[in-house]
Amino acid sequence: MEDEKFIAVIYFGHTNITGVLAKKSGDNEISIITTQSEPSNGCIQNGVLKGYIDDITFKVKIVIDKLNNVLQNTEKKLEIKYAYVCINDYSISLVSFSNSQGIDNQKTYIKKENYEKIKNVFETIGITLKGIFSSPNALANCVPAEAQSKNCLIVDFGEDTTSMVLYIDKKIGELAIHPIGGNNITFDIQNIYSLKLEDAEMLKIEKATSNTDNISQLDDIYCQNKDGENIKISVKELADITEARVQEIWCNFIWDTIESFQNIVLNGGIFITGNGSKLNGLHRFIEKKTNIKPTNIGFEGFYNAAVKGILLLQNNENCVEEIKIIEQTSTPSKKKEKNIIENLIDIIFEQEKSKEKTKEN
Repeated sequence: MEDEKFIAVIYFGHTNITGVLAKKSGDNEISIITTQSEPSNGCIQNGVLKGYIDDITFKVKIVIDKLNNVLQNTEKKLEIKYAYVCINDYSISLVSFSNSQGIDNQKTYIKKENYEKIKNVFETIGITLKGIFSSPNALANCVPAEAQSKNCLIVDFGEDTTSMVLYIDKKIGELAIHPIGGNNITFDIQNIYSLKLEDAEMLKIEKATSNTDNISQLDDIYCQNKDGENIKISVKELADITEARVQEIWCNFIWDTIESFQNIVLNGGIFITGNGSKLNGLHRFIEKKTNIKPTNIGFEGFYNAAVKGILLLQNNENCVEEIKIIEQTSTPSKKKEKNIIENLIDIIFEQEKSKEKTKEN
């Protein structure tokens, strides 16, 4: 159908640079064609491009090529020429600041240095940017309009950042990204118990909780530390460690921001998303602090809620073009030209040899 669009979104994450390719119909129905990733390997920190620009460009090119490989299996031979970008830059602000650059259609601002790096990456690989969006702003598209028309809070608990956007009477009252996320809980567990990183992550997922209600003082977990020694970990102590970090994120960052707006009532609710939102006990922790049951933002099949938010934009532009096959003309190829020149040289050489023989005779 002619009104179908193909939308490409590149997400710069702490662990991976991820590309999502989707098809959008005229009635805005979205179907994900493919999701492809390339490890960030430390070149993205707190939403900021930190590595060598050539390395990041190479990784983005790999992701685009993977998306194109799938795309070119479609009926028409298409390739990606445009893309949307989503970032979680902790320098984001609603107010323009020194050396800043507007994104989110000039609704928010990030450091110009990061903006220029992103722009340079895509210029190098020949992709035109259709827009750079912040994760918090993109998330707002996943929340019911009714909630946005009131006062609502949206929080994305990520790996190395926690982002929030506060809507007040249909407008963004505050938007911020904090450079602490779920990985910090993992690092706490790893350092306190001298565990391997992967073992600490597994312990966080399976046993840790941010709700210390009804935790038995007597329950223990038995495992091995990084030196292979058998150790005993108190379930209560593990919960206290987890809750302390969540308390820091929630109270010192999120709720401090909320309370700066005097007498605000979150009558539109609290919405949470991100891998960190899956932490055991988090819903109960938030409910105890706010007397509001948080609602999860679903993003099944969309990689994450921010990418889903970009794909839900009403004015998405098509990101692909049909590959133009250039027909060969009758102009001799360079190889043929080279052969003609070589033949002429041979002829001239033979003529010169013949002249020399004639002189000798």
